[in-house]
Amino acid sequence: MDNKKTILNNLNKYNVILTVILLTGFLARLLFIGRMPFGLNQDEASAGYDAYSILHYGIDRNGISYPVFLKAWGSGQNALYSYFCMPFIALFGLSELSLRLPMALIGCVSVFVIYRLSKIMFDEKYALIITGFFAICPWHVMKSRWALESNLFPDLILIVVYLIALYIKDNSNKKSFVIAAFILGLSAYSYGTAYLFIPLFAVGVAVLLIAKKKVSFSVLIVAVAVAFFTALPIVMFVIINTFDMEQMKFFMFTIPKLNVSRHMEISSVFSHDFFKTTWENFRQTLRIMCEQNDDLIWNSTPFYGTMYTVSLPFTVTGAYVLIKNIADKKSDVVKRVTQAVVVIWLCAAFIVSVAVLPNVNRINVIMIPLALCTGTGIAFVVNNIKELRRVILGLYSLLFISFSVYYLNDYQESVGNAFFYGLGDAIEYAGSLDASCVYVTKSINMPYIFTLFYDTSNPNEYIKSVVYENKGGAFEKVEQYGEYKFMLPLDNGELENVAIIVTDGELAYYENSNYKLKSFGLYNVLFID
Repeated sequence: MDNKKTILNNLNKYNVILTVILLTGFLARLLFIGRMPFGLNQDEASAGYDAYSILHYGIDRNGISYPVFLKAWGSGQNALYSYFCMPFIALFGLSELSLRLPMALIGCVSVFVIYRLSKIMFDEKYALIITGFFAICPWHVMKSRWALESNLFPDLILIVVYLIALYIKDNSNKKSFVIAAFILGLSAYSYGTAYLFIPLFAVGVAVLLIAKKKVSFSVLIVAVAVAFFTALPIVMFVIINTFDMEQMKFFMFTIPKLNVSRHMEISSVFSHDFFKTTWENFRQTLRIMCEQNDDLIWNSTPFYGTMYTVSLPFTVTGAYVLIKNIADKKSDVVKRVTQAVVVIWLCAAFIVSVAVLPNVNRINVIMIPLALCTGTGIAFVVNNIKELRRVILGLYSLLFISFSVYYLNDYQESVGNAFFYGLGDAIEYAGSLDASCVYVTKSINMPYIFTLFYDTSNPNEYIKSVVYENKGGAFEKVEQYGEYKFMLPLDNGELENVAIIVTDGELAYYENSNYKLKSFGLYNVLFID
């Protein structure tokens, strides 16, 4: 009776702790999601507008119907996240909220999936500590709160690994393995690094499962077929753009031909100086992993890093624990094989990381296995050195509180400068003035995408009227379309019935003009009627 009571008490205690961890993780990703980060990044606006355009008009802003890869600026953008956004845009209209909510929600799903996966890899105690760390991991919190389309990729691979773990745990659960194969194929549409990661990971896992007699050839063949046919259009896309072939249709979808294929530019595989480039990428990847900072404010912060800068010893410890457990033939085979899948994920991701010009978002597929290693290291130390238990848990609690205060305050000013804070309000206000022409400063990166986004312009009208500075370039710059011109007009006293969007530093150009001024964040609208 006493043993049953103890077990029930432990279960209740674990459930309470899990509930607190999940709520913390969900709130960190969802709270103020429509308002923070301040402003909008140009890649977010691009993915969001193309999603809106395809949803309502069946074409993207380049006139391509249901593309498997967005042409975007001319050199392409991954399409999967835009399709993910469409139900939210249909419900809430095109806004920062509808654009960022899908990423935040899949971030919440990942927190729960980490818990379920960790339970298969270890036990309840380890799972709670690993999930607790992941819930407050700065990188995952930050990446879940803005809609960089490529950051969908690591969450999809996490779900794939969890489904594979379910199959390892119960071989009769063939459905989970086939679904894992489908999501793995689907992830090819989320980011270009998937083109290298997927075959490396898939071959590694297949060899492991065959060696451990955890999969039959019939199930493996079905899974490979599902993954291949799911990814086939993106395979065709790579072939078309590598060998300079023509755009083509695939059922209702279009496989586009880009002006320039950027995956060839950022990969050392296509470098003329392969060994030197790969070595430099290797060094930079190690630097980012150790310093937890790539100097891009939207990916990491200098003090907190991607996983809190104090965490490196725990990351190394966790990696050691995983390798040691895998080598221990006396331990539970399900745990060992599942942990081996995570190590294969880590190794495949590292190879990808040295094959591209690295920053945190380009090597994002390595971040979750690193977080798993870190959480494992923390759990190992906490469970084996009781004297440090409260110190470590208290330290990470304080770090998260400090990070949250920083994120809600000082960080917003920093990221607002990078994300053009106030520009959306300025565009919407300028549009309400019924001006014959709206001039927008060129100091903004690709300003036209923001007017398309906030004005919810008709893509057909945009395509008819657009004038490019560099038609056919990797990053096509727009001179004008419709009533928008992307330049600053001369202050010559001849301006009438126009609105001008300028930065604070550009206001001095118009100090002698007879304009009305209204300010929004970092931007100002001048109206001359």
